[in-house]
Amino acid sequence: MKRLLVFHTSSGVINANWWPKGTPAAYDLMGTSLEPLNPFKSDINIIRGLTGHHNQWDAHSSGLVNLMTGFPVLNEKCDNNTCDTIQENKFARAASFDQILAEKWKGKTAVPSLVLGILPKRERPSAYLSYGADGRYIPQARDPYTVFKTLFRDILKCTAGGKDDDQKLALLKTRRKSILDAISGDLKDVARISQLSAPEVAKFNLYVDSVRQMEANLNNMGGEEGVQVACTTLKHFLSEPAIPVNDTNYPKVARMMMDLIVAAFQMDITRIATVTWSVGGADGVPSSWANFNGKPIQESYHALSHGMVDPTNWREKLTILDRYHAGEFAYIIGKLKESTVGNSNILDNSLALWASEISDGNTHSSFNLPIVLAGKAGGAIKSGKFIELSPGDAQPLFPHQNLMVSMMQALGQTSFTSWGDTKFTQGRAVNTGVKLT
Repeated sequence: MKRLLVFHTSSGVINANWWPKGTPAAYDLMGTSLEPLNPFKSDINIIRGLTGHHNQWDAHSSGLVNLMTGFPVLNEKCDNNTCDTIQENKFARAASFDQILAEKWKGKTAVPSLVLGILPKRERPSAYLSYGADGRYIPQARDPYTVFKTLFRDILKCTAGGKDDDQKLALLKTRRKSILDAISGDLKDVARISQLSAPEVAKFNLYVDSVRQMEANLNNMGGEEGVQVACTTLKHFLSEPAIPVNDTNYPKVARMMMDLIVAAFQMDITRIATVTWSVGGADGVPSSWANFNGKPIQESYHALSHGMVDPTNWREKLTILDRYHAGEFAYIIGKLKESTVGNSNILDNSLALWASEISDGNTHSSFNLPIVLAGKAGGAIKSGKFIELSPGDAQPLFPHQNLMVSMMQALGQTSFTSWGDTKFTQGRAVNTGVKLT
């Protein structure tokens, strides 16, 4: 069973400190912002030379919509400086990459995709990763405790154990089954009484079947082994006092979100998860929990990226935060690698993409997007490489759409050969794939 994780951090990186040292033939992560990923060097591909496109509109909002949909932001209601005023939640021109895959895998899990956001402070397109086919964003879950209660509390047997928990789980399944039976019966009565046409009856039957499939997914998710592993992953939700979901606790809240994704994959509740860290642009990732020269970093990531708030130390401060994000990506892929599935593990059977909507927060450049791809997609991808598509700092000729095509094919969608709108790629080669085998 393959899985997809998209891990987005905003406002680019300090490129001079982020990319590997050396050449693709002999590269080194030590001393770079990616050093926390060194233990997983054989599990990741670092890809340099992909470019995004944010048109003339806000680099963060349009860049992120483009990253996930292959199109710049829907800009009819944008002005020349911002896209924050778009109404009706309709920011995109097409479904996002993760939601296309969720539609392909529909019915395989109880939750089609898990969409999480870590403490965004502003409502704007750069807060959202996931979009439906109608262009509207998929609402995020932003409180880890709510996610835990919704998805896990009633099916995890982590407390006292024994017959009491077994009985509670059986009661939950019985109650769920009775509700689903009632829904199915009502639908059949409607189809009979309304004298529907044959095509309409077929649609009703298809819906009834989907309801029954939902029941099977809910009852079967989290087999005994998966439940027990997830208990270990989520034990702090059961044993530790709740903490406020605020800037001060940003790292703790983020770590809880990582654990929720891991547990959802372990129990096969979902096979697709996206998480965006705060929001791109103004009021982005808070930094006061991190220290520079023994003192808290008071400026936000975005404010620092423009250099003006601390002309002397802004690069050093941002490198600390870049390294932190690398450590969190290392944490989650490490947890997925520890989670065994038969003779393999979840990471080897998955793809986990870490990316930003731009490459440089100061210039808003979208050349050489920072990209790390972890996992092997069940053997479809060969990992352990530093792939440099364009030499040095040359402006790359490879739209990031090429990577998404390769990823979708590696996840089993071999007929997926085109994604995004080529007219926004300035005539560059697109949808030819990035060689990852």
